[in-house]
Amino acid sequence: MGADASRVDKTGEMVTPSLLGTARRRRCELVVAAVAVWAGRSFWMPGGVVTSYDGATYSMPNTEVTRAALTGGRVPVLNDQIFGGVPHLGNHAVGVFYPPRLVALLFDTATGHGLVVAAHLVFLGVGITVLARHLRLSGLAAGAAGTTGVLAGATLTKTIQYEQIQPVAWLPWMMLAVLSVGVAGAPRRRVGLLALVTAMTLLSGHPQLVIEVAVVAAAVAVGAVVSRHIGLGRLVVGVGVGALMCAVQIVATLSARSVGALEQGRTFDDLANGAFILQARAIARAVFGTVLERDPAAFSGAFEAIVWIGVVASVLVFLGGADALARPDWRFWSVPVVAMAALGLIWSLGPRTPVFRVAYAVIPGFDLGRVSARWLVISAVLAALLVGVGVDAVSKVISRRRALAGSGLAVVVILFVVGPLSSGSRTIDGMWIASVVVVVAAIRFVRPERRSTVLVALLMVEMTLLSLQALPGRLVLDEAVGTAVSPAIGELQGLAASGGLVVALTPDGGPHDELVLGLRPNSNVWFGLRSIDGYDGGVQVTEDWAAMLRRFTPEPALDMPLRSSLSTPVSPSSMARLGVRWMVVARDRDPAEWVPDWIGPVAEDERLTIWENPAWIADAVAWYDSASPVGHPADDLRMFAASFGQTVLAADAPVSCSGACPPVGLELERVSAEHLVVSGQVDQSAIVTVPVQAIPGWTATVNGELSPVVKVDGLFIGVLVEPGDNSIVLRYQPGWWWPSAVVSVVAISIALVLIVDRRRRVTS
Repeated sequence: MGADASRVDKTGEMVTPSLLGTARRRRCELVVAAVAVWAGRSFWMPGGVVTSYDGATYSMPNTEVTRAALTGGRVPVLNDQIFGGVPHLGNHAVGVFYPPRLVALLFDTATGHGLVVAAHLVFLGVGITVLARHLRLSGLAAGAAGTTGVLAGATLTKTIQYEQIQPVAWLPWMMLAVLSVGVAGAPRRRVGLLALVTAMTLLSGHPQLVIEVAVVAAAVAVGAVVSRHIGLGRLVVGVGVGALMCAVQIVATLSARSVGALEQGRTFDDLANGAFILQARAIARAVFGTVLERDPAAFSGAFEAIVWIGVVASVLVFLGGADALARPDWRFWSVPVVAMAALGLIWSLGPRTPVFRVAYAVIPGFDLGRVSARWLVISAVLAALLVGVGVDAVSKVISRRRALAGSGLAVVVILFVVGPLSSGSRTIDGMWIASVVVVVAAIRFVRPERRSTVLVALLMVEMTLLSLQALPGRLVLDEAVGTAVSPAIGELQGLAASGGLVVALTPDGGPHDELVLGLRPNSNVWFGLRSIDGYDGGVQVTEDWAAMLRRFTPEPALDMPLRSSLSTPVSPSSMARLGVRWMVVARDRDPAEWVPDWIGPVAEDERLTIWENPAWIADAVAWYDSASPVGHPADDLRMFAASFGQTVLAADAPVSCSGACPPVGLELERVSAEHLVVSGQVDQSAIVTVPVQAIPGWTATVNGELSPVVKVDGLFIGVLVEPGDNSIVLRYQPGWWWPSAVVSVVAISIALVLIVDRRRRVTS
């Protein structure tokens, strides 16, 4: 199996030299790092910016919100730019406390994203290589594993999803930390390092990928504990301290989930969406890939279904898996790795299999993952590790029969999938089969001492050619989105400075820069324009916001923007009640049909027209009359809108007025997303509302005295005031903040004490 620098100490655990070890090992990791730098060149080379759909309309706008808050000296607990104000810290994918993202804030958003992605690609490749060496693979095999991991189509596809590549990069390090924690008597710093890696993994990004990494780490941990390679107590302490280090983030996430409309688990119908799963007939295309098709997403059935490890790597995975499972001393890690690689592929098919349904019912958080195909990147990384095992396996003379049997099985499997499954063309069939023949010939006819080198050369040629088709190189724009402003949006920036929220009736598809200029929901953040609209597949779609959509249609699509629920004509009074003053209308919509009663256009260009709402009053409104809702406020406002023209729906703060008592506007100062000040005079008792969601945690004072916050119209903040001049101060101060912060600080201190522990280990 190649040179083995490991040894077994008196406690019975495997000990490996320092992570970067000898000069030979450093060369191995440096080569993988260089390959990773090359693979991520689209993200760091000057002259272009990789901009995906999610990057332009989700990841980067969220980073802009984080940047503005942190540079202003505050933690961005809320995002007041979308949905009328929703959790930002609690949106786990944003990664406010993830340290590498703080580095990205030193640059502009696009450059920062690119550098962080490229760095994580290097981190992933080096992690796979170090893990392979820890498992006693040769330098050549470890290098092949690391290179396969970074060049795999699944990995390169995740690089365009900023918040998803980060957890993936921690997968090999998490496995290494678990396997290295040791048993009683081992250095305590290993427990501290496990805590650190656990914390970084939990903070790193998209919750679905964090859960996937956690599932793999748990499987590896079970294998290691059962085989007594690590101690259960040390494992529990390390993971527990790591989780407590993230207490603020975890509690913020749970708090946001408690008000989320889409955080109660996906149904099987949701999870069977063809765009989010690996299509069974596309398995061969998704795994093997091709250099003949220009669109890898179309070839694989969906862009999240891209695996593309090639035929050579697939054969080596078969050989590596068989060899690893055949070695009794390796089964503590090989069984979990092979099992999870296979399960990732099966789970990516969606709820069509009993295996998926069992995981759905048993694994915490499994039902929250909207895109089952995302399990493929986990399979790809674990397959890369098995590629390294396969490289070493074929070099052993004693295993030639086993190698031939394994390669023969691979041939049978590939011939099977080329048959009943769709491959694309006879030419592609031929290329796949020819690749298998070349691999089998190399195993059969090349001398054992050179066999691994030849196979690695074939592997690198195929992986390099496949990587040239990867998505990042196809998504390079000349300049970052959000840097240029169209004439109409530029004028809207000036108009909106006087108040009012924005909604855009513009396309949901098209080039990314055009989507941004058309204020595709969330893109409004680029231009500092607040909106009641927004888009997210997670916690930022709150139950109250989702229910609000019923004001416009009885059965709205909860995971779609507000504008998807609007019909013609758009009512000025309904929009004014949501604080909307400005409507952006694309030229392909007839204003006479959509906004006939609006003022304008007040600004326009060749693509967009801007309209003003004549019913808008102010950002803060004093209502002199209230009523308790009969049903849900959204349903009441849809069915009886005319009856509530001057009446706000609030069960907890009754005010009344006889005769005509139109609501009046007050002045609203937004000190920050979490700090609002309303001032003005009212003639009689009133409920003052602001277009900010009344999520738990808001407190109010009126003229210095505490006052309860009430929910009005089922959505916004309301405060009861008495006649006269009033100063209302609203602050978002959730009760969980300080307790969780203290827990995090204490846990970080414990981890640091463990890491710097220099006492000699007991070797009795």
